[in-house]
Amino acid sequence: MGDGWETARSRVKDHVDWVICRLGLKGKSVDRVIVDTKDFRGNFPRAVRVEGWIKARDEAGAEPRTDQDGWIELLRGERPCQADTEHVFEAQDLSDPITTGGRVLTHVKMTIIPDGGVKRLRIFGRRA
Repeated sequence: MGDGWETARSRVKDHVDWVICRLGLKGKSVDRVIVDTKDFRGNFPRAVRVEGWIKARDEAGAEPRTDQDGWIELLRGERPCQADTEHVFEAQDLSDPITTGGRVLTHVKMTIIPDGGVKRLRIFGRRA
């Protein structure tokens, strides 16, 4: 496994795995989210949840924690996934509205349910 993120299988009830990524540029809105499970045919997540971390433009601080207040839903609930597929989530799949209202989006958290493999996560939107 050399390209993507693959987690070990777990048989624990309600198990999930997550990753927090810092965005390359701070954002003010999100237009599209792509979760790519290419090449993961037998070990892909059943579903994904994608959230964004927003903070005041002038607020400084440490990296966000997974259980910290301030995460907003970018995708509506858990979105189902399939094997070896580029999942494109737009318009009706996104939480409404995804604008930050004077704050900036700095990080994204993707939760895979219950576990599996993801080749790529891409977030498209407007920079702050």
